[in-house]
Amino acid sequence: MADNEPVPDAPPCRIACLIPSATAICIALGLSERIVGTTHECDRTTLPDSVRILTNDGLGAHELSQQEIHDQVAKQSQQQESISSSPWLYALVADEFQAAAPTVVLTQDLCKVCAPSSDSVKAILRLSTTSTEPDVVSLTPESINEIAESFCTVATACGVPERGQALRDDFLRHLKELQQAVEQSRDASRPQPRMFLLEWLDPPFDGGHWIPEMMEYAGVLAAAANVGKAKSTTKKSVVIPWTDVAQADADCLLVACCGFDLERNIQDTFNVRHRLEPLRAVQQGRLYASNGDAYFANPGPNLLIGSVIMALCAHEDQPQVTKAIMKLPFVPVDLRAWQKVNLLQNGPTLETKDPAELADIEDFYECHAKACQAGQKSYKDPTTGYNVFTELAHKDRGKCCGSGCRHCPYSHENVSDKTARIQQPAFLHVADDDSSSGIFAVRHGNVKVLFDSGGKDSFLTIRALARQAKKCPFGLVLLTTFDTTSRVIAHQDVSIDQVLRQAEHLGISLIAVPMHRGSSEGYVSRIRRALDVVEKRIALKISALVFGDLHLDNIRDWREDQLGPMGYELVYPLWKVDYQELAKDLEESKVPCVISATTHDGVAVGDVFDRSFMDRVAKLDVDLFGENGEFHSLAEVWRVDKDVALGC
Repeated sequence: MADNEPVPDAPPCRIACLIPSATAICIALGLSERIVGTTHECDRTTLPDSVRILTNDGLGAHELSQQEIHDQVAKQSQQQESISSSPWLYALVADEFQAAAPTVVLTQDLCKVCAPSSDSVKAILRLSTTSTEPDVVSLTPESINEIAESFCTVATACGVPERGQALRDDFLRHLKELQQAVEQSRDASRPQPRMFLLEWLDPPFDGGHWIPEMMEYAGVLAAAANVGKAKSTTKKSVVIPWTDVAQADADCLLVACCGFDLERNIQDTFNVRHRLEPLRAVQQGRLYASNGDAYFANPGPNLLIGSVIMALCAHEDQPQVTKAIMKLPFVPVDLRAWQKVNLLQNGPTLETKDPAELADIEDFYECHAKACQAGQKSYKDPTTGYNVFTELAHKDRGKCCGSGCRHCPYSHENVSDKTARIQQPAFLHVADDDSSSGIFAVRHGNVKVLFDSGGKDSFLTIRALARQAKKCPFGLVLLTTFDTTSRVIAHQDVSIDQVLRQAEHLGISLIAVPMHRGSSEGYVSRIRRALDVVEKRIALKISALVFGDLHLDNIRDWREDQLGPMGYELVYPLWKVDYQELAKDLEESKVPCVISATTHDGVAVGDVFDRSFMDRVAKLDVDLFGENGEFHSLAEVWRVDKDVALGC
């Protein structure tokens, strides 16, 4: 139910909303005309002027810094709450409450700081001279599903249960639609962005309770999930030292402090700029602020928009995702609830996004395609405003200029430092057919392409292919995708230079596929370009695409669905092979595999993947080969003779 207009058949109840989320729920249920009192923090823009304010700011929070508020709350939390001198942020005003004469009171017991508790309400009722007591409904949801069910709780208490069910169902359905829109439009070759939501800045608190679930619906990972000892014992928002915020190494930061609107959060962000400036996300321009009170802290219908804001911020560098989000029917076209904050300037320089334009924004891939269709030799880059040569202009030149141009049609054949400069799929290494790994020589024909990440699984796949090739030689080309900005392979935290070093040592050809953050060109399209380059170079048809997948059915299904239609055979040499057999094969190679990235506290970057490592992680909730993303590795093949490494 998105309609906020009052509904004529609403029962004649009188509702007191002692938490902002209750007010938002009642408005969404069409009960605006039944509300007789709210808190001083509630959004009252659509309510009648006669609605009473039933609370006041017990701390004067808006006049204090975040550190002062934190200190006051900590101090008062040690004392006994009293009605006459309530120290809480939401102190009940007894006279106004009695004058409002509610028949239904909506409050909570989740946090004594954030709203009057049910005990506070009952204490006031004991002083009341009226003969009838209202129904006191305490809302204490701690998850998205519990929040959705609270809509039904409120609706039932107010006599309109069917509206609560409709609001619940719409809320959950819209969240799922958001999740699907992000998943279907995002670049599948890139890792999910990791977001850190700061619910408080001084000291820093992470986002607890329902915030991680909101991130899941937004298509992002919670960067705070694996930092801080308290994360394993509580769902609540907890203090996270700045060292842990840095350790989380989030791709983007969102400041959405509890109780504060967008302007206050922007102001407070600058107050702790010395803490934020060193963080990678800030250095890369991925710091955002939003209205924490309206869209994140209060468990009501507006959390849907909070998830939308998360998704827009986290996927800002993928225009195709923002387009898909803004086309969802429940996303307001005038949504102006977040801003990018640039701390690296001398003053509070803000970049405001116009959501109405997000659905129509073009990226350079689209601009280039339109320019080529129109026969144009250049186009204006939508991000920088610079004029960029199209593929048509480069073809007129007739050769690669060696500059690493964005739309080079010659596979960057004249670029000297390819790992640092290529923008299109290009061979980084072409193996000598007479090398000692000649079992993979292209002259044998029957050329296969292995999707290579540089890790242990890819290396073990090469060894499995080598055993096959010793019986019947065939050609092999390694294919590796990497991010054009960081020059790092997704998930692995391994640079493209390291994979090139592997290919050169093993004597196997390598084609690299740069993935552009500012392009809506999909993963499959980029792979198709790369395979075309391979076939043109070897003058042969590729016979098979090879993958080092071990047992994840969803990954294999995705490959079959997306890459299968290209017409190549898809091969999985390690599929369902026993882990102990794989470990034995790795031992025989004598190649050390070092952990390059980890998302689990029990695994550290720099650990060596071996039997003792497997024995240790077997005691943790971790796949022994890290198949669920717990860790990734780099096979340092150059430390071993290549014939030994390959098993030749």
